[in-house]
Amino acid sequence: MIDGHCDTRFGRLRDEFAAGFADTAPHREIGASVSVWLDGRLVVDLWGGRMDPARARPWQRNTIVNMMSVGKAMLALVAHMLAERGALDLDAPVARLWPEFAAAGKGGVLVRHFLDHTGGLPHIVDAEPDIAYDWARTTAKLAAQVPHWPPGTVACYHTLTVGFLLGEVIRRAAGARFADAFRDLVAGPLGAEYGFCLGPDELARCAEFVVPPLPRPAPGSLAAHAYDGLADPEDRNSARHRQAELYAVNGHGNARGIARIYAALTMGGEIDGVRLLSPAALARATAQSWRGIERLTGRPSRMSLGFRLPDETGINGLNEGSFGHGGRGGAMGFADPVARLAFGYAPSHPFAGGSGESPRTRALRDAAYACL
Repeated sequence: MIDGHCDTRFGRLRDEFAAGFADTAPHREIGASVSVWLDGRLVVDLWGGRMDPARARPWQRNTIVNMMSVGKAMLALVAHMLAERGALDLDAPVARLWPEFAAAGKGGVLVRHFLDHTGGLPHIVDAEPDIAYDWARTTAKLAAQVPHWPPGTVACYHTLTVGFLLGEVIRRAAGARFADAFRDLVAGPLGAEYGFCLGPDELARCAEFVVPPLPRPAPGSLAAHAYDGLADPEDRNSARHRQAELYAVNGHGNARGIARIYAALTMGGEIDGVRLLSPAALARATAQSWRGIERLTGRPSRMSLGFRLPDETGINGLNEGSFGHGGRGGAMGFADPVARLAFGYAPSHPFAGGSGESPRTRALRDAAYACL
């Protein structure tokens, strides 16, 4: 049932991972992978279970799965890389690169407001059911939209829209769509199995994602509108969804791939001769931007310019200074530069809960720290 390798020091993590597949497990895994890098070295690379709810296809080393909002941090990473290279100014108005965005009083929205979810556009207003599958139409609609509040004044998680907002800025700064910029700047050089807008080979390696049930938000609330623009917001397994530019919610990968990226960030921004960010740029990317009650969920949160920081919900690493991002129901990737530990977890059968807020995720993370 469990395959891969694990340093003997991390035997407790292997046992915890295996326990999730037991018939008696409170929330039995269908298929998943977990990975840990320590001091820039891969020490845990485990996978197990099946790729489908019928449990007919074994999970393989190269199996990938939708990791949901884990990809939001990858948007941020590329933005910071472009900023360090002089192609993007995080403190400049968005309209400098995207002139149409200045409409409806948004001339004061800065690129950093997209990164820390204070841009005032948490959902697409009056969205046609399938508009999110059309990049040009969606970005044009957001550019014309009136903000909910003055930019930089309210922290509100941009569940779906941050992928379009930050993705369009990156497209204009890099001269390529975000999926290609991420592949060329991050995943390709690192050899990390994580990406967007999947090709035929990647589609064949996808595990089925079991969408966890969530309580219905109050009608008319911001949370109720979070996925406006998707005719079926629970569609996660169609080729259409997997190939779409829905960067905030459909990054696909495995634990080893996402942990590999965070491993570079635990090592000052560079691993195996591949530099993503300088230490100074990394410090800017991960410094706290705000702390407080986030408007969409009403829960406490802490954000840097694109990464979630440890908070009262207990997600990400255990040491102050860790940073990362979770995905709906449990997927997780984070870096802990203090412990020099990078962690990734990619389940196909997530818990019903918020981004990364899963007892299973916490148990695996805690087991990893207990092995240090």
